[in-house]
Amino acid sequence: MKKQLQDLVLDFKNYAFVLLALGTFFYIGVFVESGQVSEQSTMMGASAFMLAGAIICFNISLSFNKKLQKEAE
Repeated sequence: MKKQLQDLVLDFKNYAFVLLALGTFFYIGVFVESGQVSEQSTMMGASAFMLAGAIICFNISLSFNKKLQKEAE
């Protein structure tokens, strides 16, 4: 059980970092000259969605880490 919790903590941290990286690329894409407002809105929405997903993954990772700490005691 301990190994599974450690794997889940690591997996969700990795998911969060990937989502942060993707969100950053979408955010940078907003500043590239595109000229279309709808395209910029889409990129800002995708960036916000990725950031929200990263926050959720970090929270899930934290909850599994707390379970792991309780199990260690």
